[in-house]
This record gives sequence, C-alpha cells and structure tokens, in this order.
Amino acid sequence: MHVWLSVEGQGTYRLHTSGDGSLDVSAGVPHEDYHMEPHGEVAVEPGTPLPLGERVGQRIEGVSWLRQDPPGTEVGVVLHFAVGAVAVANLGDDLVVAAWPADAWSAAGVAEVV
Repeated sequence: MHVWLSVEGQGTYRLHTSGDGSLDVSAGVPHEDYHMEPHGEVAVEPGTPLPLGERVGQRIEGVSWLRQDPPGTEVGVVLHFAVGAVAVANLGDDLVVAAWPADAWSAAGVAEVV
C-alpha cells in the first residue's frame, strides 16, 4: 500500500513499504490504477487514512524516525503536530498508519529513535 502526503510548500511525498523492511519516502504524485501481470491489479483509491485525516490543514511541528527490534532497522516516521502525533511504518511489509504513541506500537517492538 502507498500513502501520498501533501505538505504545503514542500510538495507531495509517497510513503510505502520497501523490500528491505524500511519505509520508503520519496517525492511523487499519486498514480493511476495499473496491472501487475500475473499478480493482479493495483487500485488507487481516494481518501485519507485516519488519523491523518484528522490532521489535514495542521502544521507538522517535527518528524522523528521509528525503529523496530527485531530487525533493528528504521521502519517509519512520526509526524508531530501541536496536539498529538501520527506514525507511519512498514511492519512486516504492511503499511501501518496510526496514532503515536499507542500500545500496539510497543507490542510490535517499535520505538522512536532518540
């Protein structure tokens, strides 16, 4: 799964899982649906995953990295807002978008890099 994050004045970034377990963050705009023969079709659906949808229009105050143990690699980012934070991470090749902090992150061995 990919998530595109548009940041006013900075552009649009694609966040998606990478084969090495990390989160790939790169500049890029949403693309159209496409076929991955013989593996099926990729569908691009409009919408904003919660809790990011609750933050539309808010200023990102800071960004920090997330690490998972094991495998001990950087797997995602935390977007810090004036009130609250949202994490986006590659957990077992699934893109997870959820409030930060939360017990589910700790249970998965995910911690903020300090």
